[in-house]
Amino acid sequence: PPGPHEHDGHVLSFWRYVPHTGEPVDPAAAGAALRECHAALREYRGSLPVLSCLTEAEALLTRLAAEEVLGSLEAARLLERIEDISNVLRSLRSPVQPLHGDAHLNNVLNGPDGPLWNDWEDTCVGPLGWDAACLLNSSQGPERAEAAYAASGMRVDHAELALWREARSLQVEVWRAFLRATSPRPEPARP
Repeated sequence: PPGPHEHDGHVLSFWRYVPHTGEPVDPAAAGAALRECHAALREYRGSLPVLSCLTEAEALLTRLAAEEVLGSLEAARLLERIEDISNVLRSLRSPVQPLHGDAHLNNVLNGPDGPLWNDWEDTCVGPLGWDAACLLNSSQGPERAEAAYAASGMRVDHAELALWREARSLQVEVWRAFLRATSPRPEPARP
């Protein structure tokens, strides 16, 4: 059965294998598939964390600062930016719903029946602006991201969207700092 199942303190689920075509995903088709995901997620009645990606980034940043992995000035600068943007975002009072949480084009598989969104561990509750920002800040290029956004049906006010995009950029910046700090460093070459 698909689960979820718990084993050794880990929660996991099983999914049907879908072969990847190897071709780049059509961004408009990916956006339309995300629109379908959002419609299905609106029916979900279970418990989900609220914008866990941002709260996780803040916790990671605090940890990096406490362990002195990041310089105190860089940590303070990032923490101040996160607090400032979080306060502004909380004041928006945008409607919330369950979200993918990490909706960028690298999280779409191009299957034989079309695009399939995967990588659901960041699913959370929040305004659509968060998923829109994830999509638009995609590393696959602005043209592809814009085409996916247009087909997604998400319509977020431009000023609000700019705030969500800044929040997403901050989250990614903190994660990159965390990965740099925790990745094994190559041993120096021996003479």
